[in-house]
Amino acid sequence: MKFILNTAVNPHFCVLFDDEGQRSSFHTWENHRDDGSELWNFLKQCDIANITFLGGVSGPGGFSSLRVGAGVLNSLAFSLKLPVHSLRADFWQEALLKDTGAIVLNSFGDGVWVRSGKDLVRKTSEEANRYFLGRSACVSWLPEEKVREFETPILVDMKEAPEVLLRLLKTVDAHPQCLTEYEVPPI
Repeated sequence: MKFILNTAVNPHFCVLFDDEGQRSSFHTWENHRDDGSELWNFLKQCDIANITFLGGVSGPGGFSSLRVGAGVLNSLAFSLKLPVHSLRADFWQEALLKDTGAIVLNSFGDGVWVRSGKDLVRKTSEEANRYFLGRSACVSWLPEEKVREFETPILVDMKEAPEVLLRLLKTVDAHPQCLTEYEVPPI
């Protein structure tokens, strides 16, 4: 089984896939304060010993949520002797876009993260709007008050998000542990 986890962006979720890549268990939640209990309740119902692949979204995201996600992934990695595949949220978001648009992620402070090449740069929402020069901005994972600040928002269809994330995670190098990216570059 393959276990993937997203505690970086809403909705948060964890998924078990069978060996053929079909969802066998899926759980989602919105409240970041529930990350620990939601994951614990999900994992209590799973046969953890059958997990052969671990992956997750490394950030940027909320400090506590990313700590919970990394803690779960790292604990599973240690106990199962498996490496962890991790991916930054903007690369996942880019793969979910059906058309081209500017990628924006929540900074969990003032402003937003904007993709510039392969890097993320923090900008105020006003600076980001000027930076895009009228192009559409993918803002699905921003809080409602920040979404309103963008002139032409794009919302991502989340139905296939776990499958897209799994496909991308399979292509990245695995590491002994999940390193979170509260800030970019990682600290």
